[in-house]
Amino acid sequence: MSVGLVSPELKACLDDGAFSGVVQVKLHGQICLEHVAGQKQLAGDDPIVLSTRFSVASITKMFTAVCVMQLVEQGLVALDASLVSYLPELAGQLPQEMTVDGLLTHRSGLGDYLDDDAQLPFEHFPLKQLDHVRAFLPYILDAPRYEAGRFRYSSAGYVLLGLLIEELTGVSYQDAVKQMILEPADLVQTGFDAMDNPLTDFAVGVLSDGRSNLAHLPAVGGPDGGILTNLPDLIAFWDWLNMGSGLSANHRELLFEKVTIHNPSVAYGRGFDVLTFANQTWCGHTGSDPGISARTVFARESDSHIIVLCNRISIAFKIFRLIREELMNTG
Repeated sequence: MSVGLVSPELKACLDDGAFSGVVQVKLHGQICLEHVAGQKQLAGDDPIVLSTRFSVASITKMFTAVCVMQLVEQGLVALDASLVSYLPELAGQLPQEMTVDGLLTHRSGLGDYLDDDAQLPFEHFPLKQLDHVRAFLPYILDAPRYEAGRFRYSSAGYVLLGLLIEELTGVSYQDAVKQMILEPADLVQTGFDAMDNPLTDFAVGVLSDGRSNLAHLPAVGGPDGGILTNLPDLIAFWDWLNMGSGLSANHRELLFEKVTIHNPSVAYGRGFDVLTFANQTWCGHTGSDPGISARTVFARESDSHIIVLCNRISIAFKIFRLIREELMNTG
């Protein structure tokens, strides 16, 4: 562990044995904290390394948002367009005024199809059947509805965006992400493995009772969560996005626009959290599933990032909070 940025509380949190995963903090081109701990599997002796792959849950929403924005830039869809104008089979089941932008910004009025506060939110779902986006549709259509215009975090909305991507590209959501992002960005360690048989070098999530999480997640990740990736690929994704390979500057800025301002330091754009601290603007996302926690942000003003990937629930968020506090305290 590097010690350039470690408060006593942060050091204790990293060293108490509860953390299992990877942490890297880079500030203005210099890595000032790097920590790796834990095992990839519940049994055996296969330690996590810096390049180990993790399921990162809702961090997947960044990839979904970039795909949608590419389709916007190509003129295949408009942000203010009604979703059902592109998915007419959903007419009468979804409001005509539900827009693509409303779904991207979590302001569509659509509630969620699962309880994120539950220990096992997918407990009553037929998980083996959830291996493609359309399999989620009955649960999405049953999600609660609210008046549009107010921020309500909705994974259900991102599932609908996945259906839109499939309709406009003619391929599965997973293949669209591969063709539109993974291949051009050379993200060779990122993809949608079958969760009952993930590929090698993967850190299996661990539930609070010590069991594997693999039997408690959908069979294949989708547009709202479940992509598998690692620290080097997340950095490469951000670099690719900001070099203009994925989007023009104007459309990239739409992703990071502060559409919903929760407080002076926390906002949400389109598929990205937008945070302000330590005199910089940071863009990224959280990820949380049974046995999984992850947090990643990248600074817009400098070559800086904070990445925490963990195969334990919630711990990544505490680590991130302590790092952010340390950055704020040190100026």
